Amino acid sequence: MQQLMKRTVVYAMILSVAIMCMVLVYAGNRQIVITDITQEQGQVKSSMTVADGKKLSFGSAVADSKYLIIPLTETIKAEDVTIENHYMDHELWIEIQGLESGFFPTHEITGDATHVSDGRFTSKNGSFCLKFQLTDIYEYRSILEKNQLYIEFVHPKDMYERIVVIDPSADDVSLEVAEKLRNSLNQTDIRAYFVRQDKTAADVEQTMELVEKTGADLYIKLGVLEHTDTAKYGVVSYYDPDYFIPQFGNQELADLLERNVVTVLREKANGILPCEENSILRKLKIPSADLRLGYMSNRKEAELLQEESYQKLAAEGIMTALQSYYQ
Repeated sequence: MQQLMKRTVVYAMILSVAIMCMVLVYAGNRQIVITDITQEQGQVKSSMTVADGKKLSFGSAVADSKYLIIPLTETIKAEDVTIENHYMDHELWIEIQGLESGFFPTHEITGDATHVSDGRFTSKNGSFCLKFQLTDIYEYRSILEKNQLYIEFVHPKDMYERIVVIDPSADDVSLEVAEKLRNSLNQTDIRAYFVRQDKTAADVEQTMELVEKTGADLYIKLGVLEHTDTAKYGVVSYYDPDYFIPQFGNQELADLLERNVVTVLREKANGILPCEENSILRKLKIPSADLRLGYMSNRKEAELLQEESYQKLAAEGIMTALQSYYQ
């Protein structure tokens, strides 16, 4: 009996050691995916442009690697790394907390750098900000493994099946509605690219490039209206009547957006109207619409448009329209 008990204890100890070894091996080799942060979230704070800062050192390519490989130390965890995709500027920003001073450019960036045209960095108070100038608009996948950060650049359509471009005008109402819409869309499988997140100007060429390079299914411009007749109120949706798209085109999108938004806002629908000759809608070859949420020249409607609850409802209406389109 005593021998049996001793054997049992020995076997239990051997099994415990084996399990512990397996856990250590797994912990040392497991892959950690870094949470994606897009440019409109703006967690990385830096005034540096890619042309500023010190130049990163790039080593030779790694055979058969599809990743850009950034060296780190064993102390760096996933929570120490923040990545932002500044797609409008063709830039990828990476902030790394906890690296010792002088780590870059002493340590080289290796792997597949064919999608990178330049790389710079700044450092302050134990934090490094790496900025890579990209050759095009890309999405990325990231893995933290064995003291290295792996970045794979991919075309947006290779990562997302459903893509829309949202273009808010540079007014507070449109920007707030766009922000609320972004928060809602982040919980879905619809990937939204936003032309702007603040009042920074974006030209037509940049916007059209974003639509083309992302392979967007839809383009939606958001805005408000002003009129000399201060009694005018309600929602208006504009479209390009001259470019016909079979099954679902500009007119159908304009109508879908207006119907869903006025339903939740309980507002007046002013109908869908042809856009102006110089509108960006005339240049696009995908279903596109310009949704105007109301008249700021109408005092009562202007007050509503500036209420957070009203803005949430407007975003909800747009969200419902998008979900209806993709059903």
